[in-house]
Amino acid sequence: RHWSLQPIATILASIGEGDYGQVARLNLEFDDEPTRSSLIVKHVVPKAVEQVGSDEKDLTEHWRFLQGFAVEARAYQSLYEPLQNHSAPTPKLFLATPSWPLGREFAMFMEDMSATYPRGSNGQARRLGLPERRGSLRWLARFHAAF
Repeated sequence: RHWSLQPIATILASIGEGDYGQVARLNLEFDDEPTRSSLIVKHVVPKAVEQVGSDEKDLTEHWRFLQGFAVEARAYQSLYEPLQNHSAPTPKLFLATPSWPLGREFAMFMEDMSATYPRGSNGQARRLGLPERRGSLRWLARFHAAF
């Protein structure tokens, strides 16, 4: 019944380049549920081609960057189940708005895994401790076992 959006990070194409949207936590509250639910939203707002410039290298990087989000959404859709079957937790993609034609605004709505796998607060990264490094290596091993 109620919702709020908490920004987590800005999407940058590269260091020093303008933003392409944001990653945010969408907090949801329902009348019939005592607990709060949340999703992670990756909202991509592509720059207009005029903002990118006419340099072929810059345009190519811009289109590749945008295409990467479409590839990311497909990866979450196709890899989720095999990774779950190999005990390699991966966020479930609930919805990806159409990203074609390339260059249009789109969003991905994903499972929020921060309660199970906390990584600092408000998007602030911190160094991994030894147990987290070992967990990361186990996840990578399970990923490679799945494929």
